Amino acid sequence: MEDRIAQMEKDLRDTYALAAIVNKKSEIAANVERYALTELHKATDSLNFIALNRAEENKRIHERVNALIQLSSAEEIFWRENSKASTVAQFQDRVQQVHHFFDKCYNAMRVVWKTMFPLNAVPPTLLALMSEFGNAKKIRDLLPNLLLPKLLLPKLLLPRLLLSKL
Repeated sequence: MEDRIAQMEKDLRDTYALAAIVNKKSEIAANVERYALTELHKATDSLNFIALNRAEENKRIHERVNALIQLSSAEEIFWRENSKASTVAQFQDRVQQVHHFFDKCYNAMRVVWKTMFPLNAVPPTLLALMSEFGNAKKIRDLLPNLLLPKLLLPKLLLPRLLLSKL
């Protein structure tokens, strides 16, 4: 009987030790989650400039959160909390808006490039295109070569046209 009691006391100590480990791991997990959400809030706030239409943004976020909640299972507690799901959905939405913004920038810069340098191939990426425009000396060197013939040609032809009509 004493052996049985001693074994039960040992098992109880082991159970307490395991409970303490599980408790500590859950505290660490909660702290990591809080930290991640805080950083996600900061990142989302840093993308605040892109949220031009709050009503549309809120509608997209609401739709995404509802979709996430419907897709999540009963064990997925994270998505069941509206505030957490909204934070992730808002970040995703803003990142998509930034991506859309950069696509528009690239397309607009392509038009400018094609207008300024019709014979030159358009750089394939926004970064490459911006580096071309970022090189002020290269642009300054190219512009006179493009503009000079267009400016001088009418001045050279005009006197000839006037003389030919006499």
